[in-house]
Amino acid sequence: MRRFARTPSILTDRGAGTIEDFVAYGPRMSLEARGFIGKPSTRMFLINGVSDTQVPIDDLYLLQRTGSPKEAWSIRRVAI
Repeated sequence: MRRFARTPSILTDRGAGTIEDFVAYGPRMSLEARGFIGKPSTRMFLINGVSDTQVPIDDLYLLQRTGSPKEAWSIRRVAI
């Protein structure tokens, strides 16, 4: 079940008026494109829902595989 649609909330959050504006803005949000992935970092505890509609679980997996050691908690199901 989707609690809220991803597209309108991201457009509002980023100040983009259209999908095209958001796509053009996208690379500025990428930690990978900006060169942060794989660099040493402070200790992190990552929490992400497997079915999260705002932040894909693949983002957590990418962070786990790169850079300094991290602890992570992935939430499989949320009780309603």
